[in-house]
Amino acid sequence: MEPMLEEMPLPPEAPILAVDYGLQRVGLAISDPNGRVAVGAGILVGLKGRALARAVIAAARERNAKSILVGEPPEDAREVEDVIAGADKLSDYLTSKGFPVYRIDEDYTTAVALASRKAIGGKGKRTKKWIDEAAAIIILQRFLDS
Repeated sequence: MEPMLEEMPLPPEAPILAVDYGLQRVGLAISDPNGRVAVGAGILVGLKGRALARAVIAAARERNAKSILVGEPPEDAREVEDVIAGADKLSDYLTSKGFPVYRIDEDYTTAVALASRKAIGGKGKRTKKWIDEAAAIIILQRFLDS
């Protein structure tokens, strides 16, 4: 079972890195040091296992993040079992390397990102890489606002 926020407090004045885990692409977002605003931090493409975990750790260190937030897809998401298993393995590896890892329900962040883009007149193609970074931003901002 993952630690609850009450059990493991966030480091003060440190950015949080968020991960929108996917089988093909992983979206990243980072908070400001005060934990108020989430912004995009890139997309990792074609990485799996330890290579992915090392890339996430490098992104966290580059941005001075002291903790990492990993999203969990809703139960009816595509390939949900594989995505959850991959997110679990990533979380376990990050924890083993000394990062506090928090898990949060993604709650259809990809759909929210697509709808938001369409609402402002953008094209909502699912194949665009931007969607994974946007989902990570939404995951992190929801966490910061809670």
